[in-house]
Amino acid sequence: MISTHNCEIVRDDEETGEKFRDSGGTLEENVMELCQAHNLDAKIYQGNDVPSLNQLAEHISKGGCATVAVNSDLFWHYDDAMQHGSAGLKPENYDTKEDYISAVRTYDAIRSGKGSFTADHFVNVSNAVYDRNGNLTHFIVSDTGDGKTKMIDLAHFQRAYNGLGFGGRRIHVAATGCVLINRRKQNEVIR
Repeated sequence: MISTHNCEIVRDDEETGEKFRDSGGTLEENVMELCQAHNLDAKIYQGNDVPSLNQLAEHISKGGCATVAVNSDLFWHYDDAMQHGSAGLKPENYDTKEDYISAVRTYDAIRSGKGSFTADHFVNVSNAVYDRNGNLTHFIVSDTGDGKTKMIDLAHFQRAYNGLGFGGRRIHVAATGCVLINRRKQNEVIR
């Protein structure tokens, strides 16, 4: 993404406090452009038009893949927030007081089961996993943040992709997005 200029690059700047780790800012359109540059077809879905988990699994089962926008806190920190709450957070683990306060608010919102979280991170989804009875149970996900591939159960994926709306919990994910990707047929040319 850096070499194709499809993401924002922030250089360390002591004067403004900006850090290289703040680089990113990739959008669905950038993912689509990157796919097209590598001879792949890509279609963007956003907001209420994002595929359901079953539609996503069906696309993947037919040989496609997807890059999906998720909320990073609901993806990585949900279990910790539910188990320990914000009491488990240590101020010394954050660069600024504001970062710490933001993390405390996020953990408290997760634990309360109410709030709106923005999709702020992409993961690549390469496989759908089914049980013996043909029920969708997991997705195989490559995390663009740490580069690791993980098998993620449906509930975990659901909360970070679409939120939670059952059992009294009303966690909403805003700015949802998904790019469905397919190999281009050998003789097909984009015009």
